[in-house]
Amino acid sequence: AWALYKAGRLFELVDLKLNGKNCEEAMWFMKIGLLCVQKIPSWRPRMSAVVNMILNENDSGDVQISEPGFIADVDAIKVAREQSSQSPSQLQSSLFSSKSTLQFQESLAK
Repeated sequence: AWALYKAGRLFELVDLKLNGKNCEEAMWFMKIGLLCVQKIPSWRPRMSAVVNMILNENDSGDVQISEPGFIADVDAIKVAREQSSQSPSQLQSSLFSSKSTLQFQESLAK
């Protein structure tokens, strides 16, 4: 979903049987989902805001959606793997240890 969103082709995830307003509504929910899984937790909307968006009371159209956390973690593993002589399991273990994860999150916040 993230790659299609970035490419402006989120509509490709929508079932072809949906049309018009239903298609727009499906994309609306996908955008809300992407907002909820952003890498930086403080950028994620509060549940009350999500409910308002679902009820269409709050437009998320102008909200900047950032990369989901999982995607960023996978990218970090790929980069680290390319720069490391560790085995994949050792690398994953070191990347996701609580200390390194905390340091990574702190570096993103700066």
